Amino acid sequence: MKKLALLLVVALGLPACAEMSGAQKGALVGAGTGAVAGAIIGNQVKGNRPGHAGTGAVIGALGGAAAGALIGDAMEQKKPAPAQPGGQLQPVPPPGQPAGSPPPPTQASVTVPGQYAGDPTRGQLINGTPYQLKIYMDVDPTRESSAPYLTMNPNDVLPVNLDVGAHRVVAVASRDTQLGPRTVGRSDRQLRVDVRAPGWELRFNDGDFR
Repeated sequence: MKKLALLLVVALGLPACAEMSGAQKGALVGAGTGAVAGAIIGNQVKGNRPGHAGTGAVIGALGGAAAGALIGDAMEQKKPAPAQPGGQLQPVPPPGQPAGSPPPPTQASVTVPGQYAGDPTRGQLINGTPYQLKIYMDVDPTRESSAPYLTMNPNDVLPVNLDVGAHRVVAVASRDTQLGPRTVGRSDRQLRVDVRAPGWELRFNDGDFR
């Protein structure tokens, strides 16, 4: 009987060393343990009659395998789940070594409200006449036929930037007729942009053109 128990333990213990689940390992261990216990109990109860130890070993092996499988499966379910791969972690720098600098922030352009409020170089021309005007800044159109000019329709307001100082402003007024545009008159004025002023304004009226 002892030889039978020893053989059962060895036979069941060898496969348990291989890779298997917790339920399988529990079944094998339980079967071996149950076989040994069943053989011993069967031998004691039946008065050492031949055959009863082997029957007890078989019954003990079956019962031990069932119980061991349940216990092994329960232990397998209690194992912590493997950690899911997440984002890569940056290694912690050793003491005394500065950590890597963070990425630079996104540069954003900021517009300051009223940044040029009260700028003396900003001004406007106002056409208070019913005529079309050609405005020449710091040039004499009688001497420069191809001089650049600004065009203003009746009642137009035109923003213009002029540097600080004195400026000559020549305006030529005209109106359309059935025979084509005809000149109404000419205005030649001086404009001074004061650096202490919040801006400038020049208005043209009908009486300015002769």
